[in-house]
Amino acid sequence: MAKQSLGGKQHEDKNSLLDSPLLSDANAERIVNTLCKVRGAALKIGQMLSIQDNSFISPQLQRIFERVRQSADFMPAWQMNKVLVEDLGPSWREKLLSFEDKPFAAASIGQVHHGVLKDGREIAMKIQYPGVAESIHSDINNLMSVLKMSVVLPGGLFADNSLEVLQRELVWECDYKREAECAKKFSRVLAMELVQGVPLDRCVDLDQETRNQICFRILQLCLREVFEFRFMQTDPNWANFFYNSDTNKVVLLDFGACRGYPEAFTDDYIQVVHAASVGDRATVLSKSKELKFLTASSQGL
Repeated sequence: MAKQSLGGKQHEDKNSLLDSPLLSDANAERIVNTLCKVRGAALKIGQMLSIQDNSFISPQLQRIFERVRQSADFMPAWQMNKVLVEDLGPSWREKLLSFEDKPFAAASIGQVHHGVLKDGREIAMKIQYPGVAESIHSDINNLMSVLKMSVVLPGGLFADNSLEVLQRELVWECDYKREAECAKKFSRVLAMELVQGVPLDRCVDLDQETRNQICFRILQLCLREVFEFRFMQTDPNWANFFYNSDTNKVVLLDFGACRGYPEAFTDDYIQVVHAASVGDRATVLSKSKELKFLTASSQGL
């Protein structure tokens, strides 16, 4: 099904995939349940596929993956407590005024619990699934083997490089000390207290003016990350962007996957953005080749 959906059999009738028994409700449920149970890299890949447009994967497959954005199975209470005791000591509850044993969110790397500090501040406490960090390398290698055997990958896709970056960023996401340092770099624009709001994919029915404002703020954030901060949160899962209707603000969450960019790169890249804005196709192509966004074989796309 993945091979057909990703274009491996483009000569076949497009409706053949839609009629496939693989896309039955029961099998769709099995796909979602399996991804949510195994978590880690497999679930992250499912989340990444969920935000692709219909030209990359079929609408039916996309709807399946949409359900895995915040749907990982959370740890049983005994396992969660074991992780907390190992990391914070047996008296970890005494450091908090209150702690909700049931998480309010569970994703690919860990789950998040509501807590209250002794001074009354509400916090979002992220707890990592045991063993998830150790599984990333083998998961990515297995994925690459499957892709090479079963899917005709388009030229210029740089699949090996893309998966290498994915593996590196997943390892970063498992390093909560690094994430804390990354979050501090964004302290100019947001705080890390528990925030209220809804994921952006639940904002599609809002009025046009509000949606325009949300899109403007997302674009503004992206440009500031690249050209002002030179430091970007690189996990575009919609569940990492909350809209708060009371404050009319977009809040960025989850700083596990963040990376910096050298000035030499951003100086070249801003020329690509400017050229695109004025319709200078020749400069876009030449600069994209210099930045290795394109190869000679892919420039005709």
